[in-house]
Amino acid sequence: MRELKERGLDRFLGRSVSLADRVEELTGFKLSSFQRQAVRLVEESERNLVAVAPTGAGKSLVGYAAMLRYGQGFYLAPYIAIMNEKYSDLSRLLRKVGYTVLVSNRDHRIPYSAVLKANVRIMSPYKFLAYAHMLSPEKHGKAVVADEFHKISGDPMFEAAITMAKARGFRVIALSATVADEDVEAIARWLDADVVKETKRPVRIEHQPIQLRYNERRKLAVAGGVSVLREGEEFSSLEEVAATVAARLHSMTGRPVIVWAPTRSRVERIAEACANMLPQSRETLHLSLKLQASNPSEGLLRRTVRHKVFIHHGGLSHSARKLVEEEYRRRGGVMVTAYTLSHGVNLPGTFLVMSTIWDYKGDPLDASTFHQIAGRAGRPGLDSVGVVLTLVVGESELAYYRTLVSTTASRIEPKMLSDHYSLCKLLLPVYATTRRWDDVGKVARMSYSYFVSQGADGMVEEALKAVREAAGYYERVGGREARHAMLMGMLPLEFEAVKSALSSSSYREAVGAVVRAACEVHGVSPAEVWGDIERYGFLASFLGSPHSRSVADTAQTILEMGMFWASRVYGWGSQERVKLAEVAKAFVYAGNPRVEPLASAVEVDVLRRMVKAVPQLVSGAEKDEAVPLVAVAVKEAYIYRRRVKREEVEGLSRLVYQALTGEPPEVRVLREAVSEAVSSLEDAGVKVV
Repeated sequence: MRELKERGLDRFLGRSVSLADRVEELTGFKLSSFQRQAVRLVEESERNLVAVAPTGAGKSLVGYAAMLRYGQGFYLAPYIAIMNEKYSDLSRLLRKVGYTVLVSNRDHRIPYSAVLKANVRIMSPYKFLAYAHMLSPEKHGKAVVADEFHKISGDPMFEAAITMAKARGFRVIALSATVADEDVEAIARWLDADVVKETKRPVRIEHQPIQLRYNERRKLAVAGGVSVLREGEEFSSLEEVAATVAARLHSMTGRPVIVWAPTRSRVERIAEACANMLPQSRETLHLSLKLQASNPSEGLLRRTVRHKVFIHHGGLSHSARKLVEEEYRRRGGVMVTAYTLSHGVNLPGTFLVMSTIWDYKGDPLDASTFHQIAGRAGRPGLDSVGVVLTLVVGESELAYYRTLVSTTASRIEPKMLSDHYSLCKLLLPVYATTRRWDDVGKVARMSYSYFVSQGADGMVEEALKAVREAAGYYERVGGREARHAMLMGMLPLEFEAVKSALSSSSYREAVGAVVRAACEVHGVSPAEVWGDIERYGFLASFLGSPHSRSVADTAQTILEMGMFWASRVYGWGSQERVKLAEVAKAFVYAGNPRVEPLASAVEVDVLRRMVKAVPQLVSGAEKDEAVPLVAVAVKEAYIYRRRVKREEVEGLSRLVYQALTGEPPEVRVLREAVSEAVSSLEDAGVKVV
């Protein structure tokens, strides 16, 4: 490979080039002592590695170095936002040495052949588990980087993926910012890993509470805190307080300010209130022209950016989030966001305002999440200190806040042995491969859940009951279908749902079978969610009730899994795979006949991105609002392309317009839509030829 050839030439010429030097050369960054120590271990050792350092200390470069050293491997992350960011970073870095990078998650359906051919695969834990029985360190790269490793505490699937990597002999590079010392030691023993730990933050963080109380008028009154608020000043809500603090801090200092809130609705209320307090900015007025009001969130963003107030959450399209990230990093301003910050996306600011110490479920934040968010305060190389201002109401919240500040991280509490879903995903493939329950138990005992549990043999035996039951079901069914289902870790209820979808005579019947299975996974009544599923399809995972979101997400996963299963059993071009692909695609647009011509022209993951960016593709739009929506949808379709032909843009624009309105566009309207789409693509760096 090119990189190895270059290093070989250096040795021939008598020069010694370390991996750390190579990383510095390719990235243009001078590595810290922590990074150099970690990269040296990546290069000189074959042992697993645990790297723990505060937010902003550059842990990701350690994972990137592992990809460089081996020339191929896997980069696992628990959230799509992180995967997209790592894809951008690694593509830019590894393209210089001729390596290919792909991302595989629910938004990116990648053929198995492409996964095998790529050098570096950025994947969700779920995707890695689905492929793991067909992968080997020798053929596909020894390194498995596990970013945000502490998330195994709340994500049994992440723990299952790392357990599988360990069982199959991959080298695990675990990266995290918020892990308690006791857990670092335990994880290192579990993985038999070297440890590199950095305790010094690149930028010192200063915590300040903003104390509030309810007065006799049931208003929130300032009881103590920062100088931007007056003692006794009254507000109607926490959102108004957070918006006021952010607006005044930015006005007084000109420094970038981040505001965190636990839900999208609260993010948007804060952003709107903050924008109303700030004057329009000449720097960002033009940005509103680049954004289209394809959904209510982006309509609000289009208004707030004029005041240099940005919004970032999962309700925005990929292209809108990308624009927001680029412009905020370039121009500063006020960024209002939800869990983006705790998910590892790099959006630092001088000031960070925590609008509450409660999460989206109404539970108090744990220490790890609090410090993961707070770690975004202070920009390395630009700020000497980052300031975190946290709103607390009453003495009890103040007391808990002080506990949060003084506790650096929550303890990791793995739950995989009690989660039958992830257990089957991990262990059914083991049984399908070896047919030995001793081997299955051995892999279960490789888990972190087993490692940290006292007397866990009883837990393992209890956990294996569900796996034995599933294996018994498949042995009764028999045949290639059952064997491949086991190899993929499909639960019997998922297998039966896929088989029912194959034998169904209509979209509604097929989706109904899959939704019933998803409801069983989540313990939800189908009647409770069917209205949202029927109306929105895939979009119910964004627009439906909390239960509908979970069920729609799982239903989509089952359909995707079914397509992969059918390709393994019957072949890629088989009628079975094609039918499941048609159902999966129809689920994206809720089976709306108006969208079928568009759906037949694009891949399912492309259509999914388009529908997410422009929900009106499912719900419909008036003719006078269709043209800008066409531009948004076309941009989302081609956002990952470097260049696209103008005739492609014209053809897709025509289909999108018809899907939105139910009628083909007039020549003048199509010309206008294509012009806006081309302009939007070129603004995003996609060349139209």
